[in-house]
Amino acid sequence: MAALPTYIPLDEAARRLGIPSAQLRLLAESGKIEAAQLPDGDVMVDENALKDTGELPRYIPIEDAVERYGLEANRLTQLVEKGELTAITTPDGDVLVDEKQIESLALGKERLPEYQKFAHLAGNPIWLGKASRIYAIPGPTISRWAKKGLVRILGKDGQKVLIDEADIAYCAEIYRQRGGQGKWLFNPDGTPYEPKHKKTLETA
Repeated sequence: MAALPTYIPLDEAARRLGIPSAQLRLLAESGKIEAAQLPDGDVMVDENALKDTGELPRYIPIEDAVERYGLEANRLTQLVEKGELTAITTPDGDVLVDEKQIESLALGKERLPEYQKFAHLAGNPIWLGKASRIYAIPGPTISRWAKKGLVRILGKDGQKVLIDEADIAYCAEIYRQRGGQGKWLFNPDGTPYEPKHKKTLETA
């Protein structure tokens, strides 16, 4: 008689893989990992299947991402809503985000010297129109940056849109360095865009 497969509780399998139980449950429901449900409702996972999963994405709650990586909850929520940050929803309605992408965000523009010059302004709300005047950036350009998540929207004061002053100060700095409108200035994570041919020249 051939050896029968061994199934272990879902929580134990999740612990071995180092991922949340909710994420493993979603993988099981989608058929990406072998699992079975017992009559009492408990989900069991094929132990042998754990060896063939490769590197699974690790999802963490938004609250954990904020605490571990110093990112803002509103910004992460905006990125999830725009589809720019991979996320899943647990059966309980909790939103979990891809930790690798969170790590990339944490190592994005905020680490740069150009941003650090204005870090003391982080979280300081400034009206979009006022920012346009102070930093000499056209209002429509700032609006586009905000829609892309490059400049964080902190809220509204009546009809006035309030943005993060550190973000707009940093973007204005790069805008001036790179020659203004009509150019591709930023990567999706907010770091300055470098043309491929320039990178090639620098590494040649």
